[in-house]
Amino acid sequence: MSSLIKHEQELIKKYNFELDMQVETVPNSDSPLCFPLLTPRNVAFVEAIIKIDSTYRKAGDEKQERTPRYCGSPAYWLVQLRELLSSANPKDDDFKSKIEGAVKALDTANSTHLNSDNVGLEQITTRIYEYYKNNPQKLKEDLKTRESAKEIFCKIAQKTVLSETQGNSEKKYHARENFSFASKFCRNASYYLFEGEGQNDTFSIYDSVLAKAVRIYAWYYLGEDCTLEYKGKDAETMWSEYCRYCNTIDKIREKCGEEQISRNGFDHILWYYFKGRERAEIGKMREQAEAAWERRYKI
Repeated sequence: MSSLIKHEQELIKKYNFELDMQVETVPNSDSPLCFPLLTPRNVAFVEAIIKIDSTYRKAGDEKQERTPRYCGSPAYWLVQLRELLSSANPKDDDFKSKIEGAVKALDTANSTHLNSDNVGLEQITTRIYEYYKNNPQKLKEDLKTRESAKEIFCKIAQKTVLSETQGNSEKKYHARENFSFASKFCRNASYYLFEGEGQNDTFSIYDSVLAKAVRIYAWYYLGEDCTLEYKGKDAETMWSEYCRYCNTIDKIREKCGEEQISRNGFDHILWYYFKGRERAEIGKMREQAEAAWERRYKI
């Protein structure tokens, strides 16, 4: 390896994630448990990556409008929605088109595959639109706090409904729950609708990567399991489980360091560090975190 390349490789250690390397080696493990510290420095590191990553930069670009080959960015549609809701009497057709654009853009950017059941995009759009069509401004009011967002979260999260024809078609479709998308809609809509108003960090995103990563932090810092049981449950249970997830994240954030980071920063650190890691590796880290907690408190 050339001296220049070696020097550059050494610099990576300086500019990479700050990792918690002070955790003792767990018995029956050949390596210490380590994971990113929840610090403003690590948030800044991840946000810098997002700024130059073409995929994620595009999703957050407010000027990326719809074209024949692109559905438009979530940022574009939600800023358009914010401007519409700031008017005294938003037009019904405009409101519906902005909701439809935002749902499609969020689905595309997050790869949630709403339409894998052939009805998801249309049904989720309709649920949001029908709930707010008589008072569009209520959408923003509901997203001001987590508690007031309960109804719209549940409407989005609940299972889609297939017609008899769709259920018996040659290509088998299966109705699906949209718990993850509900968290992403609430988080992104509040982020842009309240941008500059100080109330745009109310929600946490739930997806498969974050769910696994949060369990590691929950065991290590809190001694708690954060496995959610929402699949096949009623709306009340779904909401209760989402609130439990958000509350766990808040307790972790409060426990970590003197300078607390945002929910948004927490999501970004965990997602970037843990995405692409093998399930077995993450499972091993969770077991190490649980063992470390038990050793510290001699359970």
